[in-house]
Amino acid sequence: MEIISPGQTFGEMTEKATNYLNAKVLRVWVVDAKAKTITIFYPDAPPQTKRREDSLFQGLQITPQAIFQQAGIPEIKELAGTKQLGNIRRRGN
Repeated sequence: MEIISPGQTFGEMTEKATNYLNAKVLRVWVVDAKAKTITIFYPDAPPQTKRREDSLFQGLQITPQAIFQQAGIPEIKELAGTKQLGNIRRRGN
């Protein structure tokens, strides 16, 4: 599992995920806290990006939204009009 940090791009993380797959890692999760998505890379299939209510595991009720809520990462709409949202936009996140 890799989490995109403020200084990284999704393209950089995709390259890193490819390196892991080439090293025989079976799954690579790239977590994008800004976009609130989890992209799962596979060695034998195209990546899948999971959003909000998409199930991460068949038969389990674990969603990206639940993970971000548990981590205390607010929705952008919850930050509207706050100083915190302005700081996020200025940093390019």
